[in-house]
Amino acid sequence: MSGWNGIFYNGVWTCGFDFLPSGTSQPTPGGVFDSVSNLTQVGSTFARFSGKGMQCYNNAQSYVGRSFGVNLPSVVVGFAFLPVNLPSSGVQVVATLWDSVAGATQISLGYNSSGQLGFYSAGSVLSGSAPTLLPGSSLSAAATVIANSYCYIELVITIGASGVAQCWVNGNEVINFGGNTQQTANAWVNRLYLGISQGSPYVQFDDIYMLDTTGAAPLNARLGPVRIQTDGPNADSATSGLNAWSYTTPQGTDYANAANIPANAAQYNYDANVGDRMSFKFPSLSTAKVWFLNTWFSAEEDAAGTRGIVAIFRNNAIDQVGPTPVSLATNFTYYNQPSTIDPNTGSLWEQGTVAAAAGCEIGLKVSS
Repeated sequence: MSGWNGIFYNGVWTCGFDFLPSGTSQPTPGGVFDSVSNLTQVGSTFARFSGKGMQCYNNAQSYVGRSFGVNLPSVVVGFAFLPVNLPSSGVQVVATLWDSVAGATQISLGYNSSGQLGFYSAGSVLSGSAPTLLPGSSLSAAATVIANSYCYIELVITIGASGVAQCWVNGNEVINFGGNTQQTANAWVNRLYLGISQGSPYVQFDDIYMLDTTGAAPLNARLGPVRIQTDGPNADSATSGLNAWSYTTPQGTDYANAANIPANAAQYNYDANVGDRMSFKFPSLSTAKVWFLNTWFSAEEDAAGTRGIVAIFRNNAIDQVGPTPVSLATNFTYYNQPSTIDPNTGSLWEQGTVAAAAGCEIGLKVSS
């Protein structure tokens, strides 16, 4: 496995919003999004299917942002998008790929009153100013996006004088531009913003995935419309010794504390013994294919000293051990660990069965 590249592990990063707390001024628990306006909210009302989604609202700039932690010349971004209304005039920017060194937009995606999508070289989610259409590019057909209806948008972007900007909606290519996509002195991007750029309609987002294009095929190219299914565990491991952590009551089991979505700071598991594990079973999956698994876990260090924990994916009694967070914060912080390869077969999850993916245990071990 190739390991970490900024926030990407084996080329992937994903978030479905489902595990985040509901309410306004969300989401921003440490580690998920590192920039957020105060005009976003997460809740089940905004979900594409089940779980939760995010709404940006209230006639002003409203967004979440995520640093990649690495400069990427190419990136694939997918997200579910719903415009509650189409703008009465002008262009509403909803996604911006940003160069934080220059403090400027490389490329943005926006839509207009006809439901046409377009790439823009000036203007961003962060700015209320009118965007400028990327020179030489064209708009999609009218009604590419429809008011009050979720669609799935995928962006395939390469930054450079001979760059690429493709937009796919529900698996269909709607814009294919080749030419100059570089607006700063740097031929890369290192941040994503999702939201709305100015007053006008509300918009909703769900099911985000990003690829840094360095992963093993097919995780280095557009995946097509996807769903991020978030489940909490439904049982402890049946293997003796794999649930050694202590737990608070009233839940009374390792898995039940970990099954709280969102995390409950009063119901948690704890351990200080290096080597102790907790490992969980999960519900079955209703899908035709699993591209990869990803665990988000909320953890804190609540005693003196330095402790590390490591995520473990376990299938057919074979373990796949992920890297340890460098250090745990002294307040609950979210960490994630994707798995793209079945530890049992050594092959990508998408090459195996859904049942094998659903049967994979996921847990944590005290590593230091």
